[in-house]
Amino acid sequence: MGAPSVHQALTSPALDRPWNSKCDLMAEFGIAFALVSLSFALQGNIGLDLADEGYLWNGTLRVAQGKIPIRDFRAYDPGRYYWSFAWSKLFGLGVLGVRRAAAVFQFFGLWAGLLAASRAIESFWLLTLAGILVTWWMHPRHKYFEHSVTLLAVFMAVRLIESPSLTNCFLSGLFVGISTFMGINHGLYGIVSYGLLFPLISIEQGFEDVGSRVGMWLAGAVLGYSPMFAMWLAIPGMLRSFWSAKVLSVMHRGTTNLGLPAPWPWRAQQVHGRLLDRLSRFFLGIHFLFLPFFYVVVVAWVLLAGSPGEQPLLTASAVIGTVYMHHAFSRADLPHLCQAMQPFLLAALSVVFAASQPIATAAGFGALICAAFFTLRGTLPLMSKLNRRSNLVEYELHGEKLQLDQGLARMLDSLRLRVDQLVPAEDSIFIAPMTATLYPVLKRETPVRSDFLVYPEADAAQKQIIQDLESKPVRWALIDDVALDGRDELRFRNTHPLVWSYIESCFKTIPVVDIGQGRQLFRRVKHGG
Repeated sequence: MGAPSVHQALTSPALDRPWNSKCDLMAEFGIAFALVSLSFALQGNIGLDLADEGYLWNGTLRVAQGKIPIRDFRAYDPGRYYWSFAWSKLFGLGVLGVRRAAAVFQFFGLWAGLLAASRAIESFWLLTLAGILVTWWMHPRHKYFEHSVTLLAVFMAVRLIESPSLTNCFLSGLFVGISTFMGINHGLYGIVSYGLLFPLISIEQGFEDVGSRVGMWLAGAVLGYSPMFAMWLAIPGMLRSFWSAKVLSVMHRGTTNLGLPAPWPWRAQQVHGRLLDRLSRFFLGIHFLFLPFFYVVVVAWVLLAGSPGEQPLLTASAVIGTVYMHHAFSRADLPHLCQAMQPFLLAALSVVFAASQPIATAAGFGALICAAFFTLRGTLPLMSKLNRRSNLVEYELHGEKLQLDQGLARMLDSLRLRVDQLVPAEDSIFIAPMTATLYPVLKRETPVRSDFLVYPEADAAQKQIIQDLESKPVRWALIDDVALDGRDELRFRNTHPLVWSYIESCFKTIPVVDIGQGRQLFRRVKHGG
């Protein structure tokens, strides 16, 4: 008996089960709740990211102080901050509280992903294994919003393909509007994704009602994004700040991220270190090479077949995934791949479980597991703990107990001790360029608009930073003048030369040790002009 052909796998009919089956809904609910709870119990308190995680944590604290994201401080779009702040009433405002709030959002995303996957996987236990794989790829944890939005996007697209009713058109638009409030990039990806899906649906369903469908979708999108419209109207300066921070700044930079070259698999041998490290790099490169090829093949098949309804999960995942590859390549590293990985996982699972031969299904799923293991081997907090158990120590941070690498724990202890000894509680401290987590760790408020100063900025923006440092006044500065990505032009002194010159002329270096390699503490000695 031979394995099924690719055509058989792709054209196997989706399971004919209603979405509103109470039994199914509760089964997927239970799996998602159990997996998210278990994941948090096993690794929720491991590690501390000093950069991006602080961008979310410190931003949530600034919202708690009454400040408005984007207008009052550099931020993601407001939705995730208000979500985290709302859940802080239950979980608190510590880093674990913010992680728990993000995990709640992760649960909703995983639940939606499992509901979508259930169109191809009937067995409860196989669906649980699929959920484990999807959860495994949800890294890093402060980006649970990204992972979850992509899973929700696939779920909504599957529903729309299966039943392009006006209600589903409205709900899918509503979802895109809400997701845009979480991140404007998700709105742009959503517009492009559904702009591709509507013609595909119309080819099969007919073009008679396409105007009504698009109209209902737009109505839903407007309603979903209405919180931002309300902020533009009700909060002075909000629209101007949004336009400057989210549109003009991106146009000025010409990119949405600090780019990295794609880690193609043939570059794995250039990585120094152990064989397993090179193997992980190789699998990372394989993903960047294979995913675009996979999506091109699937989308081409859908266009040639003209029947997206035959495999709604595969079609929805391929279209959403194709668009989100922009996010993966905007900064071609493992974290950004993970944030765009969920549609591929659902698409691959739909193909794997469409095979009629158990051996083929087992081999396909086994390949996905192996790829996940080798790619994520040294990255996930739990795997890091298993690989370096002796290097993790318990660390108390503002009443919360974390497990941190010994070196990080020693550095934080030394830094907290030095700052407590040298910097009076009433004094402000300026921390740059990208260790936003240190503000809440040191229990200090951010004295300038941005706590994430990695992009080269125009003179006007740098002069505003200097003005803020003068007006507070800020008497201390903690600067990490490192070459980000190994690029000397991304040192703080080169991305913000006016600010660096100001610090050199108005502050003097205070010699302290064990506060991090390359990090310097400065104390003001005079005021500048």
